[in-house]
Amino acid sequence: MRSRRMAVMDVSLELLDPLSIGDPLREDVIARMRRRSQSTGEDDEFLVDIPVTRDPFGKPVVRGTSLAGALREHLANHGLAGARSVSTASIDSRGQDGSTGSRPANLADLVCGSEPEELASDEGAGEPYRPTRALAPSALRVVSVDIASGELDDGTVRTAVNRRRGAAEPSKLFRRARVSGVKLQVLLQIDLVQLEARCESLQVTDPSQSGTPAQVALLAVDDLITATLQWQPVLGGMRTSGHGQARVIEVRAGIADPLGLDRILSATSTPDLVRGVTAGTARQKPLVLTTLDAPTGQTWQVDIELRATDPLLISPPKRHDCNESTSLDTVAASTWKGVLRSRCEFILRTCGVSVCESSTATCGECPTCELFGSASDDAAGSGTIGLIRFVDSPIRGEQMRIDHAPIDRFTGGAADAKLFSRIAWQPGALVTLSMRQARQRHPVPDWGRHLIGLAIRDLSDGLIGLGNSTTRGYGSVTTTTALPEAPTDWLALVPRVTARTATTTADSEPPEGQA
Repeated sequence: MRSRRMAVMDVSLELLDPLSIGDPLREDVIARMRRRSQSTGEDDEFLVDIPVTRDPFGKPVVRGTSLAGALREHLANHGLAGARSVSTASIDSRGQDGSTGSRPANLADLVCGSEPEELASDEGAGEPYRPTRALAPSALRVVSVDIASGELDDGTVRTAVNRRRGAAEPSKLFRRARVSGVKLQVLLQIDLVQLEARCESLQVTDPSQSGTPAQVALLAVDDLITATLQWQPVLGGMRTSGHGQARVIEVRAGIADPLGLDRILSATSTPDLVRGVTAGTARQKPLVLTTLDAPTGQTWQVDIELRATDPLLISPPKRHDCNESTSLDTVAASTWKGVLRSRCEFILRTCGVSVCESSTATCGECPTCELFGSASDDAAGSGTIGLIRFVDSPIRGEQMRIDHAPIDRFTGGAADAKLFSRIAWQPGALVTLSMRQARQRHPVPDWGRHLIGLAIRDLSDGLIGLGNSTTRGYGSVTTTTALPEAPTDWLALVPRVTARTATTTADSEPPEGQA
């Protein structure tokens, strides 16, 4: 505790999707996949488990850094009216160019301290001028993040599909554990002394009257509470694949100015001490110091209903006690993402655009990496989040049982004792493909929207299928409504880069390649 003068927010979050939180050991995932795939033990399943973060007692843990980063991104949408601009230096991870610039200050700058790229305000001093970092401390502290409820499960088996063979990559079969039905309790503490100092350095004033720094700081706390009540973060991993969407259901707040010594001496733990400051449920108030910036352009989202024209078989789990498998009742967000990314790669290569083979490795620079994101194969590298977020899609319809008998290659008749069956969704089953703009201030470019539309058109035309056994009479779907036409010049808008793992011809990849 840096100061006895504080404001406190006890935030209750409800996860609308399962929560995927990473392995704390940071063991190389590729190495783990290879080790497990090469195992010959009879008891080992052919999959790789990526566990959730746990504390020493085995309880799932959400790190405070994850919440702090997501909250700062949200608060950056609230501009500070009348404050000075923030000077910044370039920190491009692909190479610093030493350029400087400025931007309007926002609520994140006020409450969360300076970012690494922020420069000191006395930029005119010194001959020659050498910019220095501002290094303003954060007034906001994440005291604790507790998972109040949730059920841990192993998740679904996922894989990558080889773009050349059109079949699953055997060394990339994995299962990622997750927590479902999560409710988080996040305890936040605001140091009023640090907040007042930051108000002075950013020259924040009350627009209605000339208040003291202490009064301005209390107004900033009210704006912070209102902004937090509007917070809808996406947390954890696989954020663009149907995981991590959350909403705030309650904020309890209070102010201690200062906190009494009797409370400090009688407290049994820091969270209990800080939580005791809260006085009741907070309500939204009109913003005073800040304004909510409108997003650039209209937020993009697409909901397209598809009807199955063939039986639909979605990731049937294997049953070792019989020769029968049953389709899942949901198309996973990762399935949509893989199918459309694979087809987008094929379309761009056919048009002569260099893109990487994401089933092997992603480059982080090509057009499909920009749209769908990229991952690093080594711990030292960094990935990028995609511009499009997919969600799980329930299937609506009736199921049917289909019997199959392999043909004996010698007799030409049915093989003995090889009858197997699949319980799939009947033709006519409906499923809705839903896509969203992943982040408010990162719009999906026009060329990306047209490219996605062309991939969906190929799916509707039967050039690619959905789910399993798409080359054996399963998985054809068609749209129930007309799709918009792409303009003839859409390809000219696609950025041209040389992907490090790219190929430039369509001959190396079959049309049915999926991921």
